[in-house]
Amino acid sequence: MRYILIHIILFFSIVHGFAAQQYTLQINLLDVQSSKVKVKIKPPTIKESFATFIIPITVYGNQNDNSLNYLIEDFQAVDDKGNVLPYEFISNNGIVIEHAEHLHEISYWVKGDADKEGIFQSVVENIRAGESYVLNHHGFFGYLQGYIHYPYELIVKKPADFYGASALDFEKIDAETDRAQADSFFDLLEKPILYALPDTCSFKVDDTQFNIAVYAESGKIKALQLRYTLKAVVEAVGEFMGGFPVEEYDFVMYFAAKDSSQTVSAGQYGGLMCAASSFYVLPEIKDAPKFKKLVRKVAAHELLHLLTPFHLHSELTTYAGFTNQKMSKHLWLYEGVVEYFGLLLMVRQKFITEEEFWLTISHKITQSWQYPEVSLTKMSQNIFQKKYQKIYPNIYHKGMLTALVLDLAIREEASKGNIQTDIASLRGLVLSLAGKYHHDKPFKDDELLNEIYLLTSPTIQSFFEKFVVNKKPLEYKARFQHVNITYHERLMLRRGTFGRFWLYPDYKNGTWKFHNVGNNELGLKPGDELVAINGDFVTFDLIQQRKKLIFNPPLGKPLKLMISRNGKTMTVQGLPKSYVVPKKDYLELWKDVGSYRKEWLYGE
Repeated sequence: MRYILIHIILFFSIVHGFAAQQYTLQINLLDVQSSKVKVKIKPPTIKESFATFIIPITVYGNQNDNSLNYLIEDFQAVDDKGNVLPYEFISNNGIVIEHAEHLHEISYWVKGDADKEGIFQSVVENIRAGESYVLNHHGFFGYLQGYIHYPYELIVKKPADFYGASALDFEKIDAETDRAQADSFFDLLEKPILYALPDTCSFKVDDTQFNIAVYAESGKIKALQLRYTLKAVVEAVGEFMGGFPVEEYDFVMYFAAKDSSQTVSAGQYGGLMCAASSFYVLPEIKDAPKFKKLVRKVAAHELLHLLTPFHLHSELTTYAGFTNQKMSKHLWLYEGVVEYFGLLLMVRQKFITEEEFWLTISHKITQSWQYPEVSLTKMSQNIFQKKYQKIYPNIYHKGMLTALVLDLAIREEASKGNIQTDIASLRGLVLSLAGKYHHDKPFKDDELLNEIYLLTSPTIQSFFEKFVVNKKPLEYKARFQHVNITYHERLMLRRGTFGRFWLYPDYKNGTWKFHNVGNNELGLKPGDELVAINGDFVTFDLIQQRKKLIFNPPLGKPLKLMISRNGKTMTVQGLPKSYVVPKKDYLELWKDVGSYRKEWLYGE
């Protein structure tokens, strides 16, 4: 009891000491002008004559723009009498304020940026008056350099029936006013907010509670729909990681009403890891299996960030994106390894087939060749330079492939007895490092590789020196041969085709129709409705199972379709025509899968 009383006394002493020494942030979502919102900040009292106000608009390889001049308007700093203080924009995210010892309030308008072409949507501010408001703090709020650790009070005026979905704990002052506290700017930065009409649910896995908050522009996607999809992912990630390092985790999800069934732009949509929460901007895809796979893929990736960089990270990572801050060398670990773990998890849990797994690998190899060869550690360390910004997407291709090949190399060394059994895979290595470090105990950036060398073997050290520190191209052929896969850099394949046509779902009528029909071996015409495939009546699941028979048919095997044309049912059939297609980075799976590949893909 005495122990508790002492801590209560200390708590109130700290709060009293900081009462005047905090940031008070005010934002009024009831007053939106042309997708812009006004922000007011009352900073702590400072003694310096000059102060630099920072809004860290950069998140790893994604920038809102080259300058705060694009992000904000009508910046103003005033003293307690309302006199305007001189200021100057000095960098992409810094503003120097003169006579700062008299600074009483900072104000500016933030532009909602969600519709700007080419920007990664999960890191921008999306202001849709009366509909939804996305507040990503790294683009909304800031701090005075040297005063980053002071607490923050956030006061939000919002529509009475709107709910603020966030890892922040909001206190309801009245129907239109919320208030929340953050321990520091870092604490605030990690907790973005989505204001919209409430649509939430939750579930528990082990000792961690997971909350889901959803806003869909069309109103068609609901939190409860996603509960089962996300729970399966959470359970799989928890098993892979050996549990979760947080007691509560929030999925905050925004769905744009743009049907991207054919392609989903990785440059525009995705997720943002924010400590004990993650924020997503994803397209509403009508194709249910594709939609489920997309949600699983991005959710697994962001959840795995709880392993790294949330749990296992460099001392430099905390300040990533801030002014003049040196970046960690280990972005290959935070993104490349996590991207690989996410894909490995998908195939292990049978969320995707092994064929889909290898198709993804093949695609990533092809994508990686589009970028110049570069040292992964050098790119990581210099990621905010324009030269490396341009090649940042390759961290998800070359970085991921490096992790895959490294995993196979570690496993081979372990099978020879050169690495101890608890570090017999890349997962084992990362979990071992995570056991030594944790969220509040980062590793020294320049010491990580030496620690890895001590835990593994000279062969693995050589691997890092060649393919991670230096820029030697990865060697796929021998490594894939070991898991019964033949890698062809270029191969001419003979394929079958029935000709030119597309098959689209008609959701309104619950049918499938052929469009964009050209010359074809089946005699199909535009508007034909598909009724049956080889005698089996069409369902959505049947289409998914048999679509290869239509669009990638085996040579010499006839296909019989029942169709409806102008209200009349008829049967069409034909043999596929042969053609030759060149394939780059083709992976040929052996009929004999082999125990080694089974153990890797489905075991430890």
